[in-house]
Amino acid sequence: RVAYADLARAAPWKRGIVFIRRYEPTTIAATWGDFRPGIPVTAEGLGYGLAGFVVGWSAELVLIAPFTLRRRKPARKQRREPVAGPPPPG
Repeated sequence: RVAYADLARAAPWKRGIVFIRRYEPTTIAATWGDFRPGIPVTAEGLGYGLAGFVVGWSAELVLIAPFTLRRRKPARKQRREPVAGPPPPG
């Protein structure tokens, strides 16, 4: 249990080192009991992840769109080229 207490007190980036130095089977069992995956692997987690993605994407479109929309230029009058044909009389 001492190793588990050291592991619980360690900073997040040092836990791997503490885990290896204080290797005990009881520590492994207790650690596995407290383990929570860092990615959403449940239906609820997937739903929240998808909702966050949609909200983030929408917010990006709303905030960035005014800066990225191309302003429409007025249409230029096109010159009409004469159609090739017989020359005018005269």
